[in-house]
Amino acid sequence: MKVMKANAPEKLYIDLFKGEFNVSRSPTNNSVEYARTDAFIEKACEWLKENGGSYWMDDYDLPTDDLVSDFRDYMNEK
Repeated sequence: MKVMKANAPEKLYIDLFKGEFNVSRSPTNNSVEYARTDAFIEKACEWLKENGGSYWMDDYDLPTDDLVSDFRDYMNEK
């Protein structure tokens, strides 16, 4: 069964300025960026696939695909 994800942006910007609470899709000088958890995990996995081997994989003899899979599983634990 495939789970449908909400039609939500990867990032939202929350701005609390002078008692007003504003949510937008673009940053302002006073905003804080929030990212969807699933979007963050996928971006991190992409980075690991592209850069993992060149940073530490040679020292630990762990295939990059295994590292990415273990990382994704760990981050999705509840």
